[in-house]
Amino acid sequence: MSRIYLIVLALLGFLPGYAFAKGPIVPLQLGNWSGGSYTDDNTGNFSHCVAQAKYVSGQYLLVSVFPDGSWGLGFAEPNWTLTIGSRFSVQIYFDKFGPFDVSGTARTTSMIFVQFPNSTEIKNAFRNGSVLYVNIADKRFNFALTNTQSLLPTLYSCVAQAMGTASDDGSVDTTPKSKMPPPTAKPNSEIEAARNRMTEQLGKEYSDCIDNEMKTDVPYSTEGAETLAQVVITKCDHIAAKFVETWIVLFELSRSEAERIINTALEKRKKIILADIVSFRAALNKAIINTPSEKPADKKAPETGL
Repeated sequence: MSRIYLIVLALLGFLPGYAFAKGPIVPLQLGNWSGGSYTDDNTGNFSHCVAQAKYVSGQYLLVSVFPDGSWGLGFAEPNWTLTIGSRFSVQIYFDKFGPFDVSGTARTTSMIFVQFPNSTEIKNAFRNGSVLYVNIADKRFNFALTNTQSLLPTLYSCVAQAMGTASDDGSVDTTPKSKMPPPTAKPNSEIEAARNRMTEQLGKEYSDCIDNEMKTDVPYSTEGAETLAQVVITKCDHIAAKFVETWIVLFELSRSEAERIINTALEKRKKIILADIVSFRAALNKAIINTPSEKPADKKAPETGL
């Protein structure tokens, strides 16, 4: 998952509290998996290689390999609202192989990460499996595993390029032999803080705009939910345009890349708006049905004076 895309999701309410790493320095693509090598924003040193795949359910599966040879899996669900640092009991099956009872940590408000030692049992199960089943907090998630036979070796090779050499079994000699080039300048914490502050302000401005348009339009409109959701999004397009201009400067993106990332995030936000409209109208109709109607007052016969 690209760093910029995660910023967008965080700002639009999907992954708040994400701790950023810089990258990918060297990108990789393998089938439906994409990612690369990342460095720590604070130190500039290589930190890990990661690949992620998005599923039709909207969930993400992430696979990370670290310089010490350990690796792990991340499970991201945009609808989660986790407490960062909280621990979870996780049960994992690969096809019918398992269960593996492990512990996961909320790395973001919508992603739980499980780290494994550099052991062959779980590694081989992941590489040879066709379906990954995950039980977390009484919920079950299924992830089809494609290209995983090649994915782990690819990630270990990614680490090896940064840290040393990889052996045939995928383990890594962490003795530095060909380090990545050092950053040309020490990361400036004040610049990074300013970037985060500007993007957070834009995110709040956009959310406030959406909330205001929802309160103004939804209770009184008779348009279809799909049309109304698009109207709400369109009325806040001026802020989305500010996102594009700001990220071109802050993150040195091309205009087309910034627009692509934002449009993808806005499509997700539109689905949430659509669901909110449908829920509001259902609740309103239910309230109307359950409200007892008043009986008309009895009419008195007109007085004739007779």
